[in-house]
Amino acid sequence: MAVGGRGLRRYDAFVKTRPEMRTKSAVGGIITLVASTTAVLLLFAQLIQYIIGSPQHSLHLAISKSVPLRPLHLTPLQSKILNRVGTIPVQIKVTFPHLKCQRLDVIHDGQSLSSGEFSKHHPGHSIALERPTSADIQRITQQPGFHDVNRELTTATGCTIEGEMRVGLVAGSLVISMNTMAWTEVTTLLTMGRMGVREEAVNGEHQHKLFKDFNCTHYIHHVRFGTPFPYAHDQPLENRYNHIENSFSGIALEQLEVKLVPTFQAGVIEAAASSFQQPMYQTSVNVHQVEPATLVQRGVPQLPGLWLAYDFSPIAVRHSGGRDNILVFTSSLISIVGGVFVTVGMLTSCLVHSAKAVSKKVD
Repeated sequence: MAVGGRGLRRYDAFVKTRPEMRTKSAVGGIITLVASTTAVLLLFAQLIQYIIGSPQHSLHLAISKSVPLRPLHLTPLQSKILNRVGTIPVQIKVTFPHLKCQRLDVIHDGQSLSSGEFSKHHPGHSIALERPTSADIQRITQQPGFHDVNRELTTATGCTIEGEMRVGLVAGSLVISMNTMAWTEVTTLLTMGRMGVREEAVNGEHQHKLFKDFNCTHYIHHVRFGTPFPYAHDQPLENRYNHIENSFSGIALEQLEVKLVPTFQAGVIEAAASSFQQPMYQTSVNVHQVEPATLVQRGVPQLPGLWLAYDFSPIAVRHSGGRDNILVFTSSLISIVGGVFVTVGMLTSCLVHSAKAVSKKVD
């Protein structure tokens, strides 16, 4: 055993000096304190960075999904299951503070709620038109862009469209606009103005009295497709107030072109179940406003109100918190401690040898 121990000594990289041969100095103590303080600060900085993480994003093609064809005859349970395959929920809450519910309609891909086609294609939806609550009106009046000097908003003058529906993972359109009866009233008034009938009634204050009940100013509490991405920098379809002011007392169509970007939360567990993970969605919106004269002259198929055209991006985003593996984190801590003391030791040795060399030349 002793012979084996003497053989292993040749491979000892950590040569020890005898205690009586070691010398300690005040300068060495200062250098040790500086090195220790630097190591502790770097350790804390590394620990904070590990806890907070550095978010990273990567782009890749979205996962293709197939939707089975619906049989002609389905049981209620089968219909409920198929309604959830290849679809996502859409939550809606929009308030029109001037338009009454009798003058509004909800249309999805040409299927209107008033005709009953909407309910046939979206069984189980909860979309409803009701009077706005006092809290809805208060939220609108507190918006930075709100001003209405001509009338005071009340719960009896407006309409709130609220509920949930499911839509397929394909492009579509959701419209909340005047119904045909209300638009007929508007076009009649516009025609009267063009023909010069009651000219005094289509100018100034009289014009506002004619069109005030058709003002399409609206407030989007939220329009959510699927599960919104919680770390998005902006939610353009939440708390959005659009005050419409034009020569027709606020009659216009706001077009919103929405691009939905699938987003996945990356992680160890999420990566293992990526094929089963449901995407969250980030939204990008382009806005355009169409005046009523354009609607009449060019025959735009939509009526004044809110037109939301959405599409799904083929590019998906994978979001990661940027936190390193625990083994990588541990190795970085060890390298910080070792690196600080090795670097300080090398600098100290260089300074000592340089000082000795200079002193020998001086002597």
